Parts: sequence; C-alpha cells; structure tokens
Amino acid sequence: MTDTMNSVTAPEVGDGHIIRRTFMMGAVAILLAGCVPSVSGNGSTPSPTWNMRMSADTISIDVPAGWVRDSSEDYITPLYIVQEGRQNTRNAPGIRANYMSPGVYLSITSPPPMPDLEVGRHRDSFMNSSTKTGHVTDAEVLPDRTIGGSPAYGYTGIFTFDDGIRRPAQQWLVWREDGMWIIRVTGFESETAIPPELLDALDTITWTIPTPTTAPATPTAAPS
Repeated sequence: MTDTMNSVTAPEVGDGHIIRRTFMMGAVAILLAGCVPSVSGNGSTPSPTWNMRMSADTISIDVPAGWVRDSSEDYITPLYIVQEGRQNTRNAPGIRANYMSPGVYLSITSPPPMPDLEVGRHRDSFMNSSTKTGHVTDAEVLPDRTIGGSPAYGYTGIFTFDDGIRRPAQQWLVWREDGMWIIRVTGFESETAIPPELLDALDTITWTIPTPTTAPATPTAAPS
C-alpha cells in the first residue's frame, strides 16, 4: 500500500521504500485524490501577516527516555523518533514528521491565498479516504490543538501499515509559513493506546527559523 508519511501528504499509511524516488509522484497523485476544493470555513488559519518561506524551519523536540532520533532523518523527514535499538527500522512505533514546501503543496491543492488554507478540510478528506480503503479503522477526529504554536488538525485510529501490521496512531496536519508538516505518532502492535510519553512529546515540539549562512569571503592576493 501507499506510504502516508513517506509520500508526505498521503492519507494512507506505511513506511519506507517509496520515500525518495516516488515522493513527488505519490504526493501529487494522492493529494489530487484526497483533497477537497477549498471553500470558506472549517480549519482555516487566518493571520494578519504571512511570511512565506520555501524551505523547512528547524524542528526540535524533547526526546522521551528510551527513544532516540533516527539517523535516517533528512529534508523530507526532518524528525523521526524510534525506540532505542530499533533504529533504521521501517514502520517502527514512534514519532515521524514529514515536510512539504508551500510551493509544492499549494501547486497541488490550489487553495485560496495563504494563510487561509483549510487544513481541517484536508484532514477530513485524508481520514475519509483512509477509512474507505480500510487502511484506517475506528477513525475519529481529534480536537484541534496547537503544536509548536501553530494550529494542528488531526485524527486517530488503528492504522494498517504496508507490512500488514495494525497499530494505533495519530496523524496531525500543521500548516505553517514554511509549508505543510504531517506528524504521525504511532504505538505498538496489538495495543489500542499510544505510549503516553510520545503524546506528551508533541507538547515539546518547536520550530525555529534557521540562521542564514553566508559564504566566507574570498581572500584577495596582495599586490606584489
């Protein structure tokens, strides 16, 4: 099946093998199928100013005891937390955050001008698509909240991953000036609840704008 986080905005679940080579193709196909036309109302994030940035801000989190950040983190998946000893494991329980720049996301979804993107409607569409295909059961919309100071819209359920394993999970859409973040918190097989330390860790997520880097000045040769 298709990978939710590795194709970034997909409503379906699973991890691993398609993240890089099919990232754009999967994201486009799933967003066109899963997102609804924009209308005024549910889940918009109005703001008096909107300073769009075309690259990811730096995401930080307080990693719970017994969990570690995985070495597979990259531009598409800037945050991936797994249990100690389960590094480089596909479909591992933990926290995974994937990122899509605003230019890419907006070009696919054709929403109204920023910041009034109706993230709540997108969340509903993703959840409904996943339940119709059977990839998520017992799905429920979660109360809107903030993550790192930004509005977040999520749902929970029992997710079936591409290895066939069913695990409890929450998935959150966070629309920010630097783009769309999709954060998934996944529990263990045969459990119905997500480890509380993972859910608590969501409260510690922050974003910071990277400090611009400048190239060192090229030394000039002294006149002879």
